[in-house]
Amino acid sequence: MLSKRNIRAIMLYELKCGTNVAKTTKRINESFGENLVNFYTVQEWFNKFKKGNENLEDEEHERDENVLENDKLRQTVGSNSRTTVKNFSEDINVSESTIFFISKT
Repeated sequence: MLSKRNIRAIMLYELKCGTNVAKTTKRINESFGENLVNFYTVQEWFNKFKKGNENLEDEEHERDENVLENDKLRQTVGSNSRTTVKNFSEDINVSESTIFFISKT
């Protein structure tokens, strides 16, 4: 079984050889197993490679960082129930509507 990194290396090789997305998808699936990759995944990696990023590893998503920040904010709001929304908003430089929303979730 090929690792994701190995599959991405094959995609990069095919791109450098001038192979298009559809043909690369077909070649990988014919060689290593049906439905191993789909057209859109290959297209996404080709676009990344064309932009100069040839890193074959998964990259952390910004969304993960935002989720962590929201969790920290929820804990802070939850632990200080006597502080007003306006005070929180001013103290941590977040809109009152954001503080209000987080306090309700």
